[in-house]
Amino acid sequence: MRGRKSLPRLKTALRHLREFFGGARAMSITHDRLTEYVVHRQTEGASNSSIQKELAAIRRAFRLAKRAKKVSDVPDVPTLELNNTRTGFIEARDAIFDRYDIVEEDELREAVRRLAEHRGDTERKTVPLSRRGTEGAQSG
Repeated sequence: MRGRKSLPRLKTALRHLREFFGGARAMSITHDRLTEYVVHRQTEGASNSSIQKELAAIRRAFRLAKRAKKVSDVPDVPTLELNNTRTGFIEARDAIFDRYDIVEEDELREAVRRLAEHRGDTERKTVPLSRRGTEGAQSG
């Protein structure tokens, strides 16, 4: 491992995978079995994001095993739709205008400048959406 922050998440993913697949041989882990795993994890209440990370771990394991010539095929690993990602940027002007009752252009410029400083971005004229505000939001 490269000492990345994701190591604890990988260990959690592997624990869930081991609980479901146990001592199954690699060739018995098919697309259908992986789909059963997805349904099992969803009934346990796991988020699609967590399940997707677990599937990414097994996909990576299979690819490494194939590279080492331990398996001949890599199963088609299902992917899940994730709806908790950022959807883009909004103009800082729109964000301020909606939040505050600002009518004067000078007041608006000052509020945008303060918001950009707060976000640590004084060069760009856009403000990234916060994940907190989009968590679990449906894209549309």
